Order: sequence, then structure tokens, then C-alpha cells
Amino acid sequence: MREQLLHQGDEAVFNVRIQPQRVVRSLVGHLAAQGIDRFEESDFASVLREFILDDSKPFPAGMRVYYWLYPFHRQVVIRDLGIANLATGQTFPIWMMKSNPLAFAVAWEDGELPGRRVCTLDPWADVQVDHVAIVPVRTSKVPPEFWLEAPTNDLVVIYGQDAVMAHRPQEKG
Repeated sequence: MREQLLHQGDEAVFNVRIQPQRVVRSLVGHLAAQGIDRFEESDFASVLREFILDDSKPFPAGMRVYYWLYPFHRQVVIRDLGIANLATGQTFPIWMMKSNPLAFAVAWEDGELPGRRVCTLDPWADVQVDHVAIVPVRTSKVPPEFWLEAPTNDLVVIYGQDAVMAHRPQEKG
């Protein structure tokens, strides 16, 4: 992996070489597998299963994958999270994984996640599975540790009845 730190305006950007389709399939596969007997038969489940297992499939319609620098030690995996932006009225069902050095949110609606400007893997939604891309990681204006997990003045956070949240707290000492 070759990296390069660049400056775009007032932001520092770290470029990383990845295979976006492989990263997203891996991420969605891990999040879909969270919990026991949680993935019932449905149209949604069939579309995700096809995407994960068939390398020729592009991102499913409506799926957006966001990522950002996550310089914290606490690891988090969340399914069945809903957020609502009070300023715009937009709602987002989200799956999320945070583990240093990156965090990912898979959202199932169009629009930008509220409150922070983060990067997305959307430009590579329909590239070949082995396509190598140079993706930017912003190193300035990093979202706070609990962003999207906890409510703010303009963000409502709702965990579904079957929501699963797994985290490993920072070790003491």
C-alpha cells in the first residue's frame, strides 16, 4: 500500500490504494453476518447476498458507502441503526463499523450523511472487482468518536428492536 499526504485547500488528504469493490463486499458481508439468525429471507437479503457472492454485481441500488478517519481505540459494529437529520428531515437506515484507523457507514438512502463531510466509495460502485483505485482519506475535520451513534442537537439516533451493537472498550492501563 502506497500512501501520499496532499493538501486540498485547507484540508490534508491521505491517498490510499485499494480495491473498492473487494473492500465493500468484505464490509457488507461482515455487517450482514453480525448476530445469529438475523438475516431472514427477503428481497433485500437476496440483493445483498447476490452482491456479496457475485463479483460482477455493482453496489445494490440505494446503497452508499461512507468512510472516514477514525483515530480512536474503541471498536464498534452496529446493525439496524436509524438516524434522522432534524434540519432537513432526511432519514437514513445505517449499518456501521468503526475500527482504527477507519470507520465505515453503509446507508440505504440517497443524500449526504448529516453533520460531517466524509468520503464515499460511490464513484467505484460499478467498477470491476479487481479494479485498483486511489481513494482519499481526509485527515482534518475528523468526526468525533461517537458520531452517528449518539444524538446531537440536530441528529436523532434510533436503534431498532433487533439492533445489535458490539464494541470493545479501550483497554485501561
